[in-house]
Amino acid sequence: FGRTEVLIDNAADVSIVHPSLLRNIMPAEKAIKINGVGGHQFSVTETGYLDPFFPVYASAHTNANILSFAQVEDKFPITYKSQDSFTVHLPHVDVVFKRRDGMYVADWAAYSNVFSTRVCTRAEEERARKAYELARMSGYPSVSELIHLITLATRGL
Repeated sequence: FGRTEVLIDNAADVSIVHPSLLRNIMPAEKAIKINGVGGHQFSVTETGYLDPFFPVYASAHTNANILSFAQVEDKFPITYKSQDSFTVHLPHVDVVFKRRDGMYVADWAAYSNVFSTRVCTRAEEERARKAYELARMSGYPSVSELIHLITLATRGL
């Protein structure tokens, strides 16, 4: 499979993608071991965000980019066209995984204009990562609650 092709796999319990398709790559909260078909085994210690889906494990050693069907289905509706395709229905676009050689594949290059985001500086990415981490550590409050928490902290209250 090509570097920009992503498979949706109902037998996968984790999603793993080559870093070239990801943004915001950072150390994983928990390292995992991947045991692939044919005995290919490796450890994964990083995660990244696969636009427009969700965070996935990141590894340059993966032989294929794999999305866990269950993880995708937990977030987005999926329809199936028998012996043809799976379609993931996102808010602004449908991603079609076409059947090829017994697997269902989508080429992320075909969606690059749809998925493209504004390029951020490293400093902006770092601030966004810190804001996300603060939100996570605070129990994911609403935006207004988070702003209130930051205001209180900066005033020393």
